[in-house]
Amino acid sequence: MAAPKHADAQRGARSDSSLEATAPPVLHGERVTLRPLREVDRVALEAILDEPAVARWWRRGEWERVVVPGAITYAIEEARRLLGMIQFEEHLDPDYRRAAVDIFLSSAAQGRGLGRDAIRTLVRYLFDVRGHHRVTMDPAVDNERAVHCYQSVGFRGVGVMRQYERIADGTYRDALLMELVNDGQGADAVADTLECRVRRFFEAYAARFAAALADTPRIDAQATAAAFADSFVLADHAGAVCGRNDNAFLEQIPVGFQFYRRLGIRTMCIVLLRVTPLDERHALAQVLWRAHYERAESNAGTIEFPVTYVLQELGAGPRILLAMTGDEQRAYRERGLI
Repeated sequence: MAAPKHADAQRGARSDSSLEATAPPVLHGERVTLRPLREVDRVALEAILDEPAVARWWRRGEWERVVVPGAITYAIEEARRLLGMIQFEEHLDPDYRRAAVDIFLSSAAQGRGLGRDAIRTLVRYLFDVRGHHRVTMDPAVDNERAVHCYQSVGFRGVGVMRQYERIADGTYRDALLMELVNDGQGADAVADTLECRVRRFFEAYAARFAAALADTPRIDAQATAAAFADSFVLADHAGAVCGRNDNAFLEQIPVGFQFYRRLGIRTMCIVLLRVTPLDERHALAQVLWRAHYERAESNAGTIEFPVTYVLQELGAGPRILLAMTGDEQRAYRERGLI
């Protein structure tokens, strides 16, 4: 979920004392707390920067980027555990006033909605307290997890910035400029569109899938059933089935997760999500799922398969009205899983 540093920042080291010189307020999200960064956080944050899932997007030895002059930097905590960092830089010209945000989270904290909570908390502060009307972020184009996270908060892609950032091997990679504009109603209203609600829906859906496939599985059948409409349609290469969201359906949910576990599937995550609102109550979602399986040392790998959903929102959040997939069973047979 890490994003590369913003190009507008002035690079350079910042003295240790300057970490304590600015005392921005502590910010509280739904689950995370953002507190001013302290010098004693350096060891823990550098360890996070060493993690492969973070180092891919933030090069090791980037402490000078964490304490970049002019930026206000927060430590991200959950229950007093340090999870990562979020910071912002401001352009204060009254005619072009804006803020740029960067973030990284530890591998263990990713995929749990904590990054989204941290970003929303900071954006709310930038809009409602510091008076900004536009906030930008600039993840690498292929950092799909970060792009999905930012979209779920309400950021929209503006365009690709070619050869934007030099990486460890000396080459340059592209970045996606993303922006969130305040329409005068605050951060909550900006992010509360049907598209954002659908993106948050799938973030939670994927998190429940991951929990059900974990080594110590946690299956929330009630929440999984609540993701479907009272009546729904499941379609694949063989035809379509109309289902009812009743007790029989609820009882089949643990059975479905057990099927995936028997196949040796260890993780199931979303690698691509496109949302198209159809009207004020319905949306089309195109999802590319990636399953990682392990049956033996000689039989491990990944399978990707697309699923198209139609979701309906009638007051209690989006729910699945229609799910269309290809021949998922064939993909499993080709890899010797069934």
